[in-house]
Amino acid sequence: MGWFGGKKAPSNGTSNGARQEATTPQSPPQISREDKAKVDAAGGVPDMTALENLGEWSMLRNLELRLIGKSEPYTLVSTVLVAVNPLKETAKPDFKSFVDASWDPTRPHPNQLAELAYQRLQGGRAPDQSLVVSGESGAGKTETSKIVVKYLTQRGTASGAGDTQLAKRISAVSPVLESFGNAATMRNHNSSRFGRFVKLLFAPSGKKVVGGDDLLLAGGALETYLLEKSRVVRQGSGERNFHAFHMTLDQRPSRQLGDRKLLLDPSKHAHRSMPPYGQQMRAKAGLEHVPEYRACDQALEAIGFDAATKAAAWDLLGGIVSLADVVIKVKVDAASQEDVADVELDGACLRAAKLLGWDVSALSQILCERTVKMRSEEVTVKRTPGEAAGARDAACRWLYGALFEKLVVQCNEALDGGLAAKSTRFVGILDIFGYETLEENGLETLLINYANESLQQLFCDAIFAAELQLYEDEGILTEEDAKALAPPDSTATLQFLAGKGPPPGILRLLDAQCATGGTTTGKKTGQDERDSRFLGEVARVHKGNNSLANTKPKDRRYMFHVQHYAGVAGYTVVDDSQKEGHEGWVVTNLDQVPEGLAKLALTSTVSLVKGLEAVGQKASNENQNRRGSMGKPKTVASRFAASMSELTKVLEATDCGFCRCIKPTPKMVPNEFDGPYVAEQLRALGLVAATEVLRVGLPHRVEYASLLNTLPAEAKRVLSGEPNDIVVSCTLSAFDVPASHFRLGKTRVFFPAAALRQINDLLEFDPAKDPERAALIAGKLQAAKQAAQEARKAAQEAVDALSRADAAVASARQCVASLPDDDGDDQCDEDARQAGLDAQTAGADAEDAQDCATQAKQAADKQPNAPKAAEAARKAQLCADKAKEASDQADAAASKCDDVAEALGGARRAAAQSQTALTICVAARKACLAAKDGATSAVRRLKLSEVTVKVQEAKAAAQECIDAGKACEKAAAAASAGPRAGTGDLAQLAKRCAEKREMASQAHAEARAFRDEALKFAEAQRLADEEERRRKEEEERRRREEEARLRREAEERKRKEEEARVAAEAEQLRRKEEEAKQQHEARIAAAKDAAAAEELRKAELIREAQARENERQLRVKAEKLRRAKEKAANDAKAAQAFAAFDVPKTRLSDVQPPTPQKLTTQLSGGFSSPKPPPPPDDEDEEFVDDEAGPYRSVFIDPYAIDASRDDIDRHRLRPGRRRLHRRSPEPVEESECRVGRPTFTTVQAVVRGRETW
Repeated sequence: MGWFGGKKAPSNGTSNGARQEATTPQSPPQISREDKAKVDAAGGVPDMTALENLGEWSMLRNLELRLIGKSEPYTLVSTVLVAVNPLKETAKPDFKSFVDASWDPTRPHPNQLAELAYQRLQGGRAPDQSLVVSGESGAGKTETSKIVVKYLTQRGTASGAGDTQLAKRISAVSPVLESFGNAATMRNHNSSRFGRFVKLLFAPSGKKVVGGDDLLLAGGALETYLLEKSRVVRQGSGERNFHAFHMTLDQRPSRQLGDRKLLLDPSKHAHRSMPPYGQQMRAKAGLEHVPEYRACDQALEAIGFDAATKAAAWDLLGGIVSLADVVIKVKVDAASQEDVADVELDGACLRAAKLLGWDVSALSQILCERTVKMRSEEVTVKRTPGEAAGARDAACRWLYGALFEKLVVQCNEALDGGLAAKSTRFVGILDIFGYETLEENGLETLLINYANESLQQLFCDAIFAAELQLYEDEGILTEEDAKALAPPDSTATLQFLAGKGPPPGILRLLDAQCATGGTTTGKKTGQDERDSRFLGEVARVHKGNNSLANTKPKDRRYMFHVQHYAGVAGYTVVDDSQKEGHEGWVVTNLDQVPEGLAKLALTSTVSLVKGLEAVGQKASNENQNRRGSMGKPKTVASRFAASMSELTKVLEATDCGFCRCIKPTPKMVPNEFDGPYVAEQLRALGLVAATEVLRVGLPHRVEYASLLNTLPAEAKRVLSGEPNDIVVSCTLSAFDVPASHFRLGKTRVFFPAAALRQINDLLEFDPAKDPERAALIAGKLQAAKQAAQEARKAAQEAVDALSRADAAVASARQCVASLPDDDGDDQCDEDARQAGLDAQTAGADAEDAQDCATQAKQAADKQPNAPKAAEAARKAQLCADKAKEASDQADAAASKCDDVAEALGGARRAAAQSQTALTICVAARKACLAAKDGATSAVRRLKLSEVTVKVQEAKAAAQECIDAGKACEKAAAAASAGPRAGTGDLAQLAKRCAEKREMASQAHAEARAFRDEALKFAEAQRLADEEERRRKEEEERRRREEEARLRREAEERKRKEEEARVAAEAEQLRRKEEEAKQQHEARIAAAKDAAAAEELRKAELIREAQARENERQLRVKAEKLRRAKEKAANDAKAAQAFAAFDVPKTRLSDVQPPTPQKLTTQLSGGFSSPKPPPPPDDEDEEFVDDEAGPYRSVFIDPYAIDASRDDIDRHRLRPGRRRLHRRSPEPVEESECRVGRPTFTTVQAVVRGRETW
């Protein structure tokens, strides 16, 4: 885990702080005069673990004494280096003095940490090394990292065999990163505005040295984190832009940028991204350490930039400055009559376009317009002035971020040594931003503190592991110590910040808001309404969470507070100040680039700018590849959290060292030490929390040699010749220090905080001032010495008991070692077990085979006409019988295997008893050893009674060990004398059982095959029978159809003959009527008188009536013929329609014909009572003329009429009849006149949903 050794600390699952109100930074603790005098007397120690009372106040005083009094900026806390920025040049130690030197706690320096990492790599057994350098801005992180990198670079090339050009390129990386990644702030004039992790790769040279392999520098790698791109267009009050911008405008030999002759003179032009107060900062103190243009230009050349690329890079910076100067104007859109953005194509916009190699119109279009993608088209929308300003600033940030990425890629190419990663090992130097709280903390501050929260957990785990390792090395580690020394746990805070949940962390809540839609709340600000929703979600989701500190009610609309390990920090989310350029958390987290900007970069005439498109495309692809299940793109927060997770995994896999950098005063002037200001940094860096780990355990420790030098002369005389631990124990006892208040290690004595007063009394005692007490103490010393001697004598019995226990254990182990090899016994057990499994498998196969035979017989029985199926069923039964026989034989063999295995088990049980006895013997010996150690410890604490108890325990344990040894010998003898025969028989039986299992399995497979064959034959026969049945039914159907056709043809012929006969009779009747009329007229003409004519007229009337009757009868016959013909045609149509239905192919003999009631129910789709069928047609009924005048015979369904008396009277309906005679001067429709019995047509109508007859 770390350079401290030991294992990683277990997490206790508690939060790292209680919930509390947001307060101002804590003031440093008050220091008493006595404590201050003690620290001053020490004069400032190089390793603060040597302080008797390690705490916040003692660390502060010690750091001040070393920095101000001795000009020593470096101090150790174990192997943690505390580096206080001296703010001035200090003496540089000799490089050679650290080479191959052992760890020296009196020489704290970054070179010593670097040498320790190098030596651990040389050993070959340690993992890769890492060094975490952290601290607030101005604490000297960058300078400390440069010292480490420089030392390791020289160390890897010190033998003369290293790549010196590679070393130069590594040295050139720092000026480039500082120029483009650092800026002057109110806290530090060379503040790193990004985090970086530099890996220096080493490979064996093939030469052996004292520590292992000689290592040569083989290359390097660089990773960066969270560049503060917002500084490109907006800086805080009194701060500057990145150094590279000021180099371009102030230090470049000619302000004529390239061959474009574009003047960028800050004295003549007020640049928006270069505020006036930023220009005056060079006059202030502290800027002498800022990198210069010449050094940066040379470093660019060293990492591989040619002259043209360098010039293009400086021109690109000028283009960004000009782009930031573009003024967004307001004009009224003619179409929408709304305010839209407008940009003039001269001035700053023209300068930016020329410097970047772009078309000025295309640049203006990107700033003033955006494209909205619809389903089938793209719509161009004009930006508002606020949106255009945001697009302008986003373009500046993207250009600078892409340029910085390009520089990082170029640095990695320069650091590449060409060796495979597997053949190299690395030392990583992490220069990361420290915990910080500003007047107004935003999203970037939260991400910085999240990173420190993760690294703080790593740091505390390392401190805890170092403390446990010290206890173990000194021989005083107990289980209670491991439980009591639990480090602070930041798991709850880390889950609150970025956990997946439930509930989800606040960074994930922010990402969720970024995936939703929202609008800005003002024209001049990037504040988004989603910021307010996010703030509300934080309060709602994490209500009651200890990591969410209290916020005043009036501030909850704007901010929230987080309980970090270093204190409470407030974060402002909603800002109503309406300041131009201000961006909310959602906009900052999205970090969106104006559409088309990357494509516009591709059209540039400048190759460097054109290459930036690849950087943008890479980021776009990463977003698309890393989208979640809902298609959400990666945000700034999610990318940073992922990179921190990967970084933490890398650090956990390495041996990790720590350097805590501290800024002594906010004034940034030398020879000043601001105690309260440094105390805040100690807490923020986790040093105070780390010392709490020591405070819980035994924080005060004194080496024996140091303590013996301070003992009174009388104590030295009395205790002369005694071991150091006995001398210290007797002295502490004489001064009435309880044995529970100290613990004696191998080289030092440990004290809890409660014993500090008594220890100080011992160290400050002066016998000359108190002779009486001195005499009393002398007596106590003599008594303590006597008690120690008696205790040692008593403890010797425990040592003798342990010797007897050791002899018993050795004898028992010898007996167990003489036991015969039990590999054969294991094989017997395996054979017996396998035989049982084979028997079970054979039984299952037999049952399955019988099932197959039964299925085959059932299939054959269903198809008696399939002889092949019956034959297959018979063969399947034979196979089932064969499987049953094999199963029985396998059962018999398995039973014999069990008997043989049981016969062989006696000896094995005796051997197992021997092993158990040995285990008991070893456990008793362990108890005896513990009792002996307890007696020895009691001797050191002069506890004679406790020594006696421990001695008795040791004797009892030794006797138990001896008894267990005798039992082991007896059991071993029984095991050796046991029978060993029968192994071969067992193997044969097991083999036979396996053969029978194979036979049963084979029979089962054959039965299954015959079963399948029988089923196939039976199915084939069934299909053949079904085909024959259908053929016969088809023939029968055709015969019936032919008979029906012939019948219909005969009926048709008969009907036609009848029609012809009726027509002939009608014609004959007509002719007779004409003849009779002619004869009648002739008779009247021939009549002699009126009476005879009258008689003739009456006879004519009678004849006419008779003729009309005959004519009526003919009409009736013709009507009957017409109805018969119509009925036949309707029946034919119904039969044709009925034949079109999908009739199931089922034999009519297998189906019970439905009753009329069932048929009606099925056709109507319900179970209501069916209507009774109508009475049959009265086909012989004659027309009756009840009254004179024209009549129509109307047929009405009586069941379709409400048969009330009024209806019967109105329609003159005769009960029990279906005919109604009424006067009808109008013609009657045919559908109104025909009501008959149900036919196929009626059935068809019902099927189609018409419930009418």
